[in-house]
Amino acid sequence: MKNEPLKYTTLKIGGMTCAMCVKTVENVLSRLDGVDEATVNLATEKATIVYRGGRIDLTQIKKAIESSGYYYLGAEGGETEKSAEEILAKDFWLKKIRIWIGLITGTFLMVPMFVEMHLPISIHYLQLLISTPVFFFLSLPIFRAAFVSLKNHSLNMDVMYAMGIGVAFAASVFGTFEIVLTHEFMFYETAIFLATFLIIGRYLESK
Repeated sequence: MKNEPLKYTTLKIGGMTCAMCVKTVENVLSRLDGVDEATVNLATEKATIVYRGGRIDLTQIKKAIESSGYYYLGAEGGETEKSAEEILAKDFWLKKIRIWIGLITGTFLMVPMFVEMHLPISIHYLQLLISTPVFFFLSLPIFRAAFVSLKNHSLNMDVMYAMGIGVAFAASVFGTFEIVLTHEFMFYETAIFLATFLIIGRYLESK
């Protein structure tokens, strides 16, 4: 099968943020049967691939990229640029929504720190109820990226981010129900703001 014709393609990939992301994509592509060489450039967000057309095609390569947690934005100079713009536009829109929800919720959760509130239920339970759906909405992409990274045997920044915000939220839950920790360990607003700041950073990187 060595006489199979070699093909060259340059693909646009979205969602990479660090050198470990590059390594993850290169490893995933290099393991594909039929791919002879895969080189990823973080600055240009492109991957140059040398592959054997008789054993693998762009559909399989696309699936591998997406399964590793990144965006397949089409071949350079191909007819998928409009689709790529739509994918990125939707990603920007979701980031904006998450940023505003995070900032508003985090600010609201900080109010009891400065204003005494008389409520029919414990303020700790109220913070738990408010922050839980918001936290998971904000952090879902971060935890998903961390899971994909671990699945591909890579420790990137997403893993550390997930650990940081996860510990802050878990400690708050333990403190709420006084499991090991006490009510002094309440970091709901911290977990929300940390996730929000991470999204802001990702939004600025994308821009």
